[in-house]
Amino acid sequence: MIRALGVLLVLAIALPSAVGCGGGSDRPTGQPGDRPAEGDRPRVVSATDPPIKVARREQVMVIHDLEAKQTRLLFRPKASYLNLNGRRLVWAEGKTICYCDLPDGEVTTFERDQESGRVAADGDRIAYESKAGITVRNLADNTTRDFKLHTTHWLALDGDLLVQVRGAMGNYFSTVRLDTGTVTSPKDRIRGAAGLAVRDGRVAYTTMSRANDQWKTTLTVLDTATGQSKSFSLPRTYGFLRFVGDRLVGASSTARKTSLWTCDPATGEMAQATDVTHFNVARGYGCDGRRLAWASDTTVEGKSKPVVWVWDSADGSLRDVAVEVQANLPKMEMVASDESRKLFGGKATPTLRRTLGHKSLTMGGGFIVWSEEWQVLWTVPAKG
Repeated sequence: MIRALGVLLVLAIALPSAVGCGGGSDRPTGQPGDRPAEGDRPRVVSATDPPIKVARREQVMVIHDLEAKQTRLLFRPKASYLNLNGRRLVWAEGKTICYCDLPDGEVTTFERDQESGRVAADGDRIAYESKAGITVRNLADNTTRDFKLHTTHWLALDGDLLVQVRGAMGNYFSTVRLDTGTVTSPKDRIRGAAGLAVRDGRVAYTTMSRANDQWKTTLTVLDTATGQSKSFSLPRTYGFLRFVGDRLVGASSTARKTSLWTCDPATGEMAQATDVTHFNVARGYGCDGRRLAWASDTTVEGKSKPVVWVWDSADGSLRDVAVEVQANLPKMEMVASDESRKLFGGKATPTLRRTLGHKSLTMGGGFIVWSEEWQVLWTVPAKG
């Protein structure tokens, strides 16, 4: 009796599989006869269905001609450390160094031996961080020179002068004369890379000291060719300094505004230039010898909007060139990268624009270039 009951139990367990019922079925799922779950049913798309909207982020280099007020866009998703000297635009994309001649030259590239690091350019020379320290490549004859300078916080190239700001906080700098190979590292503690300017073999920088509970700011102009320097006491604290025209331009900020001051580098004579708002050098800045530009963000109707100011030292005028770029965008066909066009193939509209961070703006040769991140809204047909 017990043996008979055991046989019946085994048959009861095996029977559902044998007849194709329950979870033991050998028939693949999705065959005729199966009823798919509600969430697994394919959606039937009709040609009359409304189009689908898909958002995709794009990083865009905006190239704007300041005189013609015309705009060109380059979609380079990894572009950083923009440099514009004359009409040659140079930037880094990780291990790749890219350059092109404006307004519409082809992009040329070469590889370096590390994935990241700063880049500076002047004429046919490009300086960049490498495993050796800093490498200077001459594009005219494709030769390179290495300098053992490490921990770079900022880099500038001006003719035969290479300037490196170093240290964890960017408080010290070194100069290299490319014509002689001489490396000099002053002991002065500067107020960061934004407070150091380079022009025609001269380095201008500010230092601060405290005596009798009072802070003192000193401006020093060093001639790297002769090694001679001049120092002047400044009445204000400057966190920003650049050569514009034949004078130095400094910025001193309060909670409500920023004042731009000019200084004669030979005598130390100072004059106030103008008061500005939204001055934030961390968002990017540049100058072309006559004009000074900087980027900032403002909020309009809850959306971030890039603002790029250009101050002209010749007449003191101030203009927002981002407004000119916005006016050009509706006339431009290319508002998304080739990769996105191949992926979606629909109509694209930038719905959210914002300028990127540090090292995202440069200026020279009558052009201004900066990086933006767009949220591009694609309108794609539902069927097809």
